Amino acid sequence: MSFLNTLKTVIESLSHSKLRSLLTILGIIIGVAAVILVLALGTGATQSVLERFRFLGSNQVVIYPVSSVINPDAKPITFDEALGMEELSMVERVHIALGGPATAARGWAKLDTSISGTVAPTIKELAQKEDKKKERESDWILAQGEPFTRNDVDYESRVCVIGHTVAEQLFPDEDPVGQTIRIKGIPFLVIGVFEGKLQEKGQFSDPNNFIKIPISTAAAEFYGRDVSVSVTADIVSEKSVSDAMSEIVAYLRQCHEIVPAAGGEDDFTIHSFETEAKAAMESAKTFSSLLSGLAAIALVVGGIGIMNIMLVSVSERTREIGILKTIGARHVDIIRQFLLEATVLGLAGGLLGVAAGIGAIPVINHYSTNLFAAFAWYSLPLAFTFSFLVGIIFGFYPALRASRLDPIEALRHE
Repeated sequence: MSFLNTLKTVIESLSHSKLRSLLTILGIIIGVAAVILVLALGTGATQSVLERFRFLGSNQVVIYPVSSVINPDAKPITFDEALGMEELSMVERVHIALGGPATAARGWAKLDTSISGTVAPTIKELAQKEDKKKERESDWILAQGEPFTRNDVDYESRVCVIGHTVAEQLFPDEDPVGQTIRIKGIPFLVIGVFEGKLQEKGQFSDPNNFIKIPISTAAAEFYGRDVSVSVTADIVSEKSVSDAMSEIVAYLRQCHEIVPAAGGEDDFTIHSFETEAKAAMESAKTFSSLLSGLAAIALVVGGIGIMNIMLVSVSERTREIGILKTIGARHVDIIRQFLLEATVLGLAGGLLGVAAGIGAIPVINHYSTNLFAAFAWYSLPLAFTFSFLVGIIFGFYPALRASRLDPIEALRHE
C-alpha cells in the first residue's frame, strides 16, 4: 500500500469520528498552545528586562559616599573629585548632581520647591530630546529657552532652568524666559522651561516642581565645594563596566588616601545595574522553566489521550486488520497506517494549538498589566516538532499491537 493511499485511508478513518478525534487531540492543543505562550512570555519578560535596564543605564555606574555613622572617617565625594573621573580611560561622561529643598520667589509669590545642581552636558542632552521621539516616560524635554552651558558651570553663573509648575506658579501670565527669580534670596536668571509631565498614579510629589542650576553655582552659593555630590558615570561600553568600576575604585582610593593593604576601608560605594539585570534575567528564565514544565505535562497528557484512543481504535478495527493481513498487508504496512494516524492527530493538535497560542498573545497583552508576551518565531518549529514526536511516541505501541494481531483470530472478531 502506497503512502498516499495509506494517508487517504487514515484521513477517512478520522473523519468518521470528528468529535472523538477533536477530544483526542485536546491535550495536544493545550500543550502546544502552552509552549507558544511560555516562549512568548519568556521572550516578553526578557525584552522587558533589557528595556528597563537599558533605560536605567546598563553602561552606567553610581557612586555614593558611605555614611559617617557607618564609617566615622568617611570623606565626601566632592565636586572636583567627581569631575576628575572624566579623565579616567574607561569613563565617557560623568553626571553630577547636588541639591535639596529650597524656596523660590518672584515678587510676592513664593513656592517651596527643590533645586538640583547639574552639569551642562546633562541639561544639553535633555534639551536635545525635543527633536526626538520620547523614548520613555521619565524623559524630560526642554520646551522653552535653552540649557545652560559649560561656561555657566565654569563661571558659576546664576542661571536656571525651571519645571512647568514653577513657571505656572511664579509666572502665571508671562513668559518666564529672561525673567529673574530668587532662590534662597539669591537672584537667578530663568533661561529655560521644561515641558509639563503628567503625575503618575501613587506619586505624591509634583514631578514638575523643580529648578536646575549649574552645579558649581549650587556648591558655591548653597552647599559648599566640600559637600558630597551624587555621581553617575557613563562607561565607554557595557563590556567595560567591571574594568571601569575597578578604575574608579582605584581613583577614589587615591583621592581619599585609602590603602586597603594597611587596613583602610573604602568610604564610598560603587554600584552598577548589571547585577540587577542578571538577577531579573534569571527570574525570567525560572518563570519560563516553570511554565515549560506545565506545558510538558499537558503534552504528555495529550499523548496519553492519543495512545488510549488508538488502542480503542485497534480493538474496534480488529476485523479490518485481519482482512488487510489476509489480502497481503505486511506488519510494516499495519504499523505505518496506525502510526500515521497517530502522527496526523498529533500534527492536527499542534496546528490548532499554535493557532490558539498565537491568538492568546494579544489577549494577554491587552488585559494583563503585569505580563508582556512577544511572539517568538522559533516556537513554531519547536511546537510542531513536539506534536510530531508525541504522535510518533504514543502511537507506536498501539501500532505495534495492531501489527501483531493474528489474522485468523482477527477475522473471527465480532
